[in-house]
Amino acid sequence: MNKNVLYVLLSVFSVQGASHLSQLVLAALLSVNDFAVVRTVESTLLFLSAIAPLGMSFLVVRLAPQYYNKGPRNEELSVYILMAGGTGVLLAATSALTVSLIGPHVWSHYLLLSLWTIAITGVSRTCLNVFFGREQFGLISVTTFIASLISLAMVLTLASRWQLNGWIASKYITEVLVLGVALFFIRKLVGLPKFNLAMVKRLFFEGTAVSLSLIFRSAIDNGPFLIFAFSSADPRQIAAYGIWSTLVAAAMILPASVNSVWLARYANIRDNQKILLRKTHSKHLTLLPIIGLGAAIIMCIVGYALPTVLGAGYTGLHKLLPPLLLLVPLRATNTLNANLLFRRYQVSRGTRLNGLGAALAVFLSLSSLYFFGLCGVVFSTVVTELVIASLFLRHARRALDAEGTP
Repeated sequence: MNKNVLYVLLSVFSVQGASHLSQLVLAALLSVNDFAVVRTVESTLLFLSAIAPLGMSFLVVRLAPQYYNKGPRNEELSVYILMAGGTGVLLAATSALTVSLIGPHVWSHYLLLSLWTIAITGVSRTCLNVFFGREQFGLISVTTFIASLISLAMVLTLASRWQLNGWIASKYITEVLVLGVALFFIRKLVGLPKFNLAMVKRLFFEGTAVSLSLIFRSAIDNGPFLIFAFSSADPRQIAAYGIWSTLVAAAMILPASVNSVWLARYANIRDNQKILLRKTHSKHLTLLPIIGLGAAIIMCIVGYALPTVLGAGYTGLHKLLPPLLLLVPLRATNTLNANLLFRRYQVSRGTRLNGLGAALAVFLSLSSLYFFGLCGVVFSTVVTELVIASLFLRHARRALDAEGTP
Protein backbone atom coordinates (compact mmCIF):
# COMPACT_ATOMS: atom_id res chain seq x y z
CA MET A 1 0.00 0.00 0.00
CA ASN A 2 2.74 2.48 0.89
CA LYS A 3 4.52 1.82 -2.39
CA ASN A 4 1.28 2.29 -4.30
CA VAL A 5 0.63 5.59 -2.56
CA LEU A 6 4.08 6.79 -3.62
CA TYR A 7 3.44 5.72 -7.20
CA VAL A 8 0.06 7.45 -7.28
CA LEU A 9 1.54 10.54 -5.63
CA LEU A 10 4.14 10.65 -8.40
CA SER A 11 1.46 10.18 -11.05
CA VAL A 12 -0.93 12.77 -9.60
CA PHE A 13 1.95 15.23 -9.25
CA SER A 14 2.78 14.59 -12.89
CA VAL A 15 -0.76 15.35 -14.02
CA GLN A 16 -1.86 17.94 -11.44
CA GLY A 17 1.11 18.95 -9.33
CA ALA A 18 3.14 20.15 -12.29
CA SER A 19 0.15 22.27 -13.29
CA HIS A 20 0.02 23.87 -9.84
CA LEU A 21 3.76 24.44 -9.85
CA SER A 22 3.50 26.03 -13.28
CA GLN A 23 0.90 28.43 -11.83
CA LEU A 24 3.45 29.67 -9.32
CA VAL A 25 6.02 29.95 -12.10
CA LEU A 26 3.55 31.99 -14.16
CA ALA A 27 2.88 34.26 -11.18
CA ALA A 28 6.59 35.03 -11.12
CA LEU A 29 6.91 35.45 -14.91
CA LEU A 30 3.75 37.44 -15.65
CA SER A 31 2.32 40.71 -14.44
CA VAL A 32 -0.37 40.61 -11.75
CA ASN A 33 -3.03 41.51 -14.35
CA ASP A 34 -1.94 38.68 -16.68
CA PHE A 35 -1.82 36.19 -13.84
CA ALA A 36 -5.39 37.16 -12.90
CA VAL A 37 -6.35 36.14 -16.46
CA VAL A 38 -4.49 32.83 -16.07
CA ARG A 39 -6.29 31.91 -12.86
CA THR A 40 -9.70 32.92 -14.23
CA VAL A 41 -9.21 30.76 -17.34
CA GLU A 42 -7.73 27.83 -15.39
CA SER A 43 -10.61 27.78 -12.89
CA THR A 44 -13.12 27.84 -15.74
CA LEU A 45 -11.34 24.94 -17.45
CA LEU A 46 -11.28 22.97 -14.20
CA PHE A 47 -15.05 23.37 -13.91
CA LEU A 48 -15.61 22.32 -17.54
CA SER A 49 -13.20 19.37 -17.20
CA ALA A 50 -15.47 17.92 -14.53
CA ILE A 51 -18.24 17.75 -17.16
CA ALA A 52 -16.26 16.84 -20.27
CA PRO A 53 -15.75 13.04 -19.92
CA LEU A 54 -19.37 12.44 -18.77
CA GLY A 55 -18.14 10.55 -15.70
CA MET A 56 -16.24 7.96 -17.79
CA SER A 57 -12.91 8.80 -16.17
CA PHE A 58 -14.46 7.88 -12.80
CA LEU A 59 -16.59 4.90 -13.85
CA VAL A 60 -13.66 3.19 -15.53
CA VAL A 61 -12.03 2.63 -12.12
CA ARG A 62 -14.87 0.33 -11.14
CA LEU A 63 -14.73 -1.45 -14.50
CA ALA A 64 -10.95 -1.88 -14.59
CA PRO A 65 -10.53 -4.96 -12.32
CA GLN A 66 -12.89 -6.93 -14.58
CA TYR A 67 -10.78 -6.96 -17.76
CA TYR A 68 -7.38 -8.34 -16.97
CA ASN A 69 -7.68 -10.62 -20.00
CA LYS A 70 -8.72 -9.89 -23.56
CA GLY A 71 -12.40 -10.27 -24.30
CA PRO A 72 -15.67 -8.33 -24.34
CA ARG A 73 -14.42 -5.93 -21.67
CA ASN A 74 -11.86 -4.53 -24.12
CA GLU A 75 -14.66 -3.46 -26.42
CA GLU A 76 -16.50 -1.86 -23.51
CA LEU A 77 -13.37 0.04 -22.50
CA SER A 78 -13.17 1.45 -26.03
CA VAL A 79 -16.73 2.72 -25.67
CA TYR A 80 -15.78 4.46 -22.39
CA ILE A 81 -12.88 6.24 -24.09
CA LEU A 82 -14.88 7.26 -27.16
CA MET A 83 -17.72 8.60 -25.03
CA ALA A 84 -15.24 10.64 -22.96
CA GLY A 85 -13.71 12.13 -26.11
CA GLY A 86 -17.01 12.77 -27.87
CA THR A 87 -18.65 14.56 -24.97
CA GLY A 88 -15.46 16.57 -24.43
CA VAL A 89 -15.47 17.84 -28.03
CA LEU A 90 -19.18 18.66 -27.82
CA LEU A 91 -18.72 20.59 -24.57
CA ALA A 92 -15.72 22.50 -25.93
CA ALA A 93 -17.68 23.53 -29.03
CA THR A 94 -20.72 24.57 -26.98
CA SER A 95 -18.57 26.54 -24.55
CA ALA A 96 -16.74 28.30 -27.39
CA LEU A 97 -20.07 29.40 -28.86
CA THR A 98 -21.28 30.60 -25.45
CA VAL A 99 -18.11 32.64 -24.78
CA SER A 100 -18.36 34.20 -28.25
CA LEU A 101 -21.95 35.26 -27.61
CA ILE A 102 -21.13 36.76 -24.20
CA GLY A 103 -18.78 39.23 -25.83
CA PRO A 104 -15.14 40.27 -25.39
CA HIS A 105 -13.54 40.34 -21.96
CA VAL A 106 -9.93 40.43 -20.81
CA TRP A 107 -9.98 36.66 -20.31
CA SER A 108 -12.34 35.50 -23.11
CA HIS A 109 -9.72 35.41 -25.88
CA TYR A 110 -7.46 33.07 -23.91
CA LEU A 111 -10.37 30.93 -22.75
CA LEU A 112 -11.42 30.41 -26.37
CA LEU A 113 -7.87 29.42 -27.29
CA SER A 114 -7.59 26.85 -24.51
CA LEU A 115 -11.09 25.31 -24.49
CA TRP A 116 -10.16 22.31 -26.61
CA THR A 117 -7.78 21.05 -23.96
CA ILE A 118 -10.78 19.78 -21.96
CA ALA A 119 -11.50 17.13 -24.61
CA ILE A 120 -7.89 15.94 -24.54
CA THR A 121 -7.90 15.91 -20.74
CA GLY A 122 -11.10 13.83 -20.59
CA VAL A 123 -9.66 11.09 -22.78
CA SER A 124 -6.25 10.98 -21.10
CA ARG A 125 -7.71 10.85 -17.57
CA THR A 126 -10.08 8.03 -18.59
CA CYS A 127 -7.14 6.03 -19.96
CA LEU A 128 -4.91 6.69 -16.95
CA ASN A 129 -7.63 5.71 -14.49
CA VAL A 130 -7.68 2.23 -15.99
CA PHE A 131 -4.29 1.69 -14.39
CA PHE A 132 -5.52 3.07 -11.08
CA GLY A 133 -8.40 0.60 -11.17
CA ARG A 134 -6.03 -2.29 -11.88
CA GLU A 135 -3.59 -1.04 -9.23
CA GLN A 136 -0.76 -0.86 -11.79
CA PHE A 137 0.79 2.38 -10.61
CA GLY A 138 4.54 2.07 -11.20
CA LEU A 139 5.21 2.34 -14.93
CA ILE A 140 2.51 4.90 -15.69
CA SER A 141 3.55 7.14 -12.79
CA VAL A 142 7.21 7.25 -13.82
CA THR A 143 6.34 7.94 -17.46
CA THR A 144 3.87 10.72 -16.72
CA PHE A 145 6.39 12.23 -14.33
CA ILE A 146 8.90 12.50 -17.16
CA ALA A 147 6.21 14.08 -19.35
CA SER A 148 5.46 16.62 -16.61
CA LEU A 149 9.09 17.68 -16.39
CA ILE A 150 9.06 18.34 -20.12
CA SER A 151 5.82 20.32 -19.83
CA LEU A 152 7.18 22.41 -16.97
CA ALA A 153 10.21 23.23 -19.10
CA MET A 154 7.81 24.32 -21.86
CA VAL A 155 6.01 26.69 -19.47
CA LEU A 156 9.29 28.26 -18.39
CA THR A 157 10.52 28.62 -21.96
CA LEU A 158 7.37 29.66 -23.79
CA ALA A 159 5.72 31.87 -21.15
CA SER A 160 8.92 33.77 -20.47
CA ARG A 161 9.22 34.51 -24.19
CA TRP A 162 5.60 34.89 -25.37
CA GLN A 163 3.77 35.55 -22.07
CA LEU A 164 0.10 34.46 -22.18
CA ASN A 165 0.33 33.01 -25.69
CA GLY A 166 3.28 30.93 -24.57
CA TRP A 167 1.26 29.70 -21.60
CA ILE A 168 -1.54 28.52 -23.92
CA ALA A 169 0.97 26.69 -26.12
CA SER A 170 2.50 24.97 -23.09
CA LYS A 171 -0.96 23.77 -22.00
CA TYR A 172 -1.52 21.98 -25.30
CA ILE A 173 1.96 20.47 -25.23
CA THR A 174 1.34 19.17 -21.68
CA GLU A 175 -2.05 17.62 -22.47
CA VAL A 176 -0.88 16.01 -25.71
CA LEU A 177 2.14 14.50 -23.94
CA VAL A 178 -0.03 13.00 -21.19
CA LEU A 179 -2.55 11.72 -23.75
CA GLY A 180 0.23 10.13 -25.80
CA VAL A 181 1.59 8.33 -22.75
CA ALA A 182 -1.87 7.12 -21.73
CA LEU A 183 -2.73 5.81 -25.20
CA PHE A 184 0.62 4.06 -25.50
CA PHE A 185 0.13 2.03 -22.34
CA ILE A 186 -3.54 1.27 -22.92
CA ARG A 187 -3.11 0.18 -26.53
CA LYS A 188 -3.13 -3.56 -25.69
CA LEU A 189 -6.25 -3.33 -23.54
CA VAL A 190 -8.64 -1.86 -26.10
CA GLY A 191 -10.32 -3.45 -29.07
CA LEU A 192 -12.72 -2.27 -31.74
CA PRO A 193 -15.74 -0.79 -29.99
CA LYS A 194 -19.11 -2.49 -30.38
CA PHE A 195 -21.83 -0.08 -29.43
CA ASN A 196 -24.64 -1.83 -27.64
CA LEU A 197 -27.62 0.45 -27.21
CA ALA A 198 -28.44 -0.87 -23.74
CA MET A 199 -24.83 -0.47 -22.59
CA VAL A 200 -24.51 3.05 -24.00
CA LYS A 201 -27.81 4.02 -22.38
CA ARG A 202 -26.66 2.60 -19.04
CA LEU A 203 -23.31 4.40 -19.26
CA PHE A 204 -24.99 7.65 -20.28
CA PHE A 205 -27.37 7.73 -17.34
CA GLU A 206 -24.81 6.54 -14.78
CA GLY A 207 -22.16 8.82 -16.24
CA THR A 208 -24.57 11.76 -16.11
CA ALA A 209 -25.21 11.06 -12.42
CA VAL A 210 -21.47 10.89 -11.73
CA SER A 211 -20.88 14.02 -13.83
CA LEU A 212 -23.50 15.93 -11.90
CA SER A 213 -21.76 15.02 -8.67
CA LEU A 214 -18.37 16.06 -10.12
CA ILE A 215 -19.87 19.27 -11.52
CA PHE A 216 -21.32 20.15 -8.14
CA ARG A 217 -18.01 19.26 -6.47
CA SER A 218 -16.15 21.45 -8.95
CA ALA A 219 -18.66 24.25 -8.34
CA ILE A 220 -17.89 24.02 -4.62
CA ASP A 221 -14.14 24.14 -5.32
CA ASN A 222 -14.06 26.72 -8.12
CA GLY A 223 -17.40 28.53 -7.94
CA PRO A 224 -16.46 31.03 -5.20
CA PHE A 225 -13.29 32.02 -7.06
CA LEU A 226 -15.12 32.42 -10.39
CA ILE A 227 -17.85 34.50 -8.73
CA PHE A 228 -15.18 36.74 -7.25
CA ALA A 229 -13.14 36.90 -10.47
CA PHE A 230 -16.12 37.80 -12.65
CA SER A 231 -17.40 40.35 -10.10
CA SER A 232 -14.16 42.02 -9.03
CA ALA A 233 -12.52 44.87 -10.88
CA ASP A 234 -9.29 44.52 -8.90
CA PRO A 235 -6.88 42.13 -10.66
CA ARG A 236 -4.53 42.21 -7.65
CA GLN A 237 -7.17 40.62 -5.43
CA ILE A 238 -8.06 38.13 -8.18
CA ALA A 239 -4.38 37.21 -8.47
CA ALA A 240 -4.01 36.84 -4.68
CA TYR A 241 -7.11 34.64 -4.50
CA GLY A 242 -5.72 32.71 -7.46
CA ILE A 243 -2.52 31.97 -5.55
CA TRP A 244 -4.51 30.88 -2.48
CA SER A 245 -6.71 28.53 -4.53
CA THR A 246 -3.59 27.11 -6.17
CA LEU A 247 -2.10 26.37 -2.75
CA VAL A 248 -5.35 24.65 -1.70
CA ALA A 249 -5.27 22.49 -4.83
CA ALA A 250 -1.57 21.72 -4.32
CA ALA A 251 -2.20 20.71 -0.71
CA MET A 252 -4.88 18.29 -1.96
CA ILE A 253 -2.39 16.33 -4.08
CA LEU A 254 -1.22 14.09 -1.24
CA PRO A 255 -4.67 13.21 0.20
CA ALA A 256 -6.06 12.88 -3.35
CA SER A 257 -3.29 10.42 -4.20
CA VAL A 258 -4.06 8.37 -1.11
CA ASN A 259 -7.76 8.50 -2.00
CA SER A 260 -7.02 7.21 -5.51
CA VAL A 261 -5.30 4.13 -4.10
CA TRP A 262 -8.07 3.60 -1.57
CA LEU A 263 -10.78 3.93 -4.23
CA ALA A 264 -9.11 1.15 -6.21
CA ARG A 265 -9.00 -0.96 -3.04
CA TYR A 266 -12.68 -0.27 -2.39
CA ALA A 267 -13.49 -1.37 -5.93
CA ASN A 268 -11.73 -4.69 -5.30
CA ILE A 269 -13.59 -5.45 -2.03
CA ARG A 270 -16.29 -7.92 -2.97
CA ASP A 271 -19.92 -7.29 -2.11
CA ASN A 272 -19.93 -10.11 0.45
CA GLN A 273 -16.94 -8.64 2.37
CA LYS A 274 -19.05 -6.23 4.40
CA ILE A 275 -16.99 -6.33 7.57
CA LEU A 276 -13.78 -5.68 5.64
CA LEU A 277 -15.35 -2.64 3.96
CA ARG A 278 -16.46 -1.22 7.32
CA LYS A 279 -13.06 -1.70 8.97
CA THR A 280 -11.21 -0.34 5.94
CA HIS A 281 -13.29 2.82 5.77
CA SER A 282 -13.07 3.44 9.52
CA LYS A 283 -9.27 3.23 9.36
CA HIS A 284 -9.08 5.55 6.35
CA LEU A 285 -11.43 8.05 7.97
CA THR A 286 -8.97 8.37 10.84
CA LEU A 287 -5.81 8.68 8.76
CA LEU A 288 -6.89 10.95 5.91
CA PRO A 289 -7.63 14.15 7.92
CA ILE A 290 -4.16 13.87 9.48
CA ILE A 291 -2.60 13.56 6.03
CA GLY A 292 -4.62 16.54 4.79
CA LEU A 293 -3.66 18.69 7.76
CA GLY A 294 0.03 17.93 7.24
CA ALA A 295 -0.22 18.92 3.56
CA ALA A 296 -2.07 22.12 4.51
CA ILE A 297 0.64 23.13 7.01
CA ILE A 298 3.31 22.73 4.34
CA MET A 299 1.36 24.86 1.86
CA CYS A 300 0.78 27.53 4.51
CA ILE A 301 4.53 27.80 5.03
CA VAL A 302 5.00 28.10 1.27
CA GLY A 303 2.27 30.73 1.10
CA TYR A 304 3.87 32.93 3.76
CA ALA A 305 7.16 32.82 1.84
CA LEU A 306 5.70 33.53 -1.62
CA PRO A 307 5.24 37.34 -1.38
CA THR A 308 8.97 37.80 -0.91
CA VAL A 309 9.50 35.94 -4.19
CA LEU A 310 6.54 37.18 -6.25
CA GLY A 311 6.65 40.84 -5.23
CA ALA A 312 4.42 43.52 -3.75
CA GLY A 313 1.35 42.49 -5.74
CA TYR A 314 0.82 39.55 -3.37
CA THR A 315 1.56 41.16 -0.02
CA GLY A 316 -1.94 40.50 1.36
CA LEU A 317 -1.78 36.78 0.70
CA HIS A 318 -0.98 35.78 4.29
CA LYS A 319 -4.46 36.84 5.45
CA LEU A 320 -6.02 34.04 3.36
CA LEU A 321 -3.76 31.20 4.48
CA PRO A 322 -5.14 30.09 7.90
CA PRO A 323 -8.37 28.63 6.39
CA LEU A 324 -6.12 26.19 4.52
CA LEU A 325 -5.58 24.29 7.77
CA LEU A 326 -9.26 23.43 7.93
CA LEU A 327 -10.28 23.38 4.29
CA VAL A 328 -7.85 20.71 3.03
CA PRO A 329 -8.61 17.95 5.57
CA LEU A 330 -12.34 18.67 5.17
CA ARG A 331 -12.20 18.29 1.39
CA ALA A 332 -10.11 15.13 1.69
CA THR A 333 -12.61 13.57 4.11
CA ASN A 334 -15.56 14.56 1.91
CA THR A 335 -13.95 12.85 -1.08
CA LEU A 336 -13.34 9.69 0.94
CA ASN A 337 -16.96 9.49 2.06
CA ALA A 338 -18.12 10.20 -1.49
CA ASN A 339 -15.96 7.29 -2.68
CA LEU A 340 -17.70 5.01 -0.19
CA LEU A 341 -21.11 6.01 -1.52
CA PHE A 342 -19.83 5.39 -5.06
CA ARG A 343 -18.59 1.94 -4.03
CA ARG A 344 -22.00 1.12 -2.55
CA TYR A 345 -23.69 2.21 -5.82
CA GLN A 346 -25.23 5.26 -4.16
CA VAL A 347 -24.07 7.78 -6.76
CA SER A 348 -27.34 9.72 -6.71
CA ARG A 349 -27.05 10.30 -2.96
CA GLY A 350 -23.57 11.80 -3.33
CA THR A 351 -24.85 13.89 -6.24
CA ARG A 352 -27.64 15.37 -4.14
CA LEU A 353 -25.24 16.22 -1.32
CA ASN A 354 -22.77 17.90 -3.67
CA GLY A 355 -25.65 19.73 -5.34
CA LEU A 356 -26.73 21.11 -1.99
CA GLY A 357 -23.12 22.11 -1.28
CA ALA A 358 -22.80 23.86 -4.65
CA ALA A 359 -26.00 25.85 -4.07
CA LEU A 360 -24.79 26.80 -0.59
CA ALA A 361 -21.36 27.82 -1.89
CA VAL A 362 -22.87 30.08 -4.55
CA PHE A 363 -25.34 31.68 -2.13
CA LEU A 364 -22.79 32.30 0.62
CA SER A 365 -20.17 33.57 -1.83
CA LEU A 366 -22.53 36.08 -3.42
CA SER A 367 -23.76 37.25 0.00
CA SER A 368 -20.35 37.50 1.63
CA LEU A 369 -18.79 39.15 -1.43
CA TYR A 370 -21.27 42.00 -1.16
CA PHE A 371 -20.68 42.57 2.56
CA PHE A 372 -17.10 41.40 3.27
CA GLY A 373 -15.28 41.18 -0.06
CA LEU A 374 -12.53 38.64 -0.62
CA CYS A 375 -12.17 37.45 2.99
CA GLY A 376 -15.90 36.80 3.14
CA VAL A 377 -15.76 34.60 0.03
CA VAL A 378 -12.94 32.53 1.53
CA PHE A 379 -14.86 32.21 4.79
CA SER A 380 -17.98 31.06 2.93
CA THR A 381 -15.90 28.33 1.24
CA VAL A 382 -14.88 26.91 4.63
CA VAL A 383 -18.44 27.08 5.98
CA THR A 384 -19.71 25.21 2.92
CA GLU A 385 -17.15 22.43 3.42
CA LEU A 386 -18.10 22.10 7.08
CA VAL A 387 -21.78 21.70 6.25
CA ILE A 388 -21.34 19.11 3.51
CA ALA A 389 -18.70 17.27 5.57
CA SER A 390 -21.29 16.62 8.27
CA LEU A 391 -23.81 15.48 5.65
CA PHE A 392 -21.40 13.15 3.84
CA LEU A 393 -20.26 11.65 7.14
CA ARG A 394 -23.84 11.00 8.18
CA HIS A 395 -24.76 9.30 4.90
CA ALA A 396 -21.54 7.27 4.77
CA ARG A 397 -22.29 5.91 8.24
CA ARG A 398 -25.81 5.03 7.13
CA ALA A 399 -24.40 3.16 4.12
CA LEU A 400 -22.08 1.17 6.40
CA ASP A 401 -24.81 0.55 8.98
CA ALA A 402 -26.98 -0.89 6.23
CA GLU A 403 -24.28 -3.50 5.65
CA GLY A 404 -24.37 -4.77 9.21
CA THR A 405 -21.97 -4.44 12.10
CA PRO A 406 -18.74 -6.43 12.70
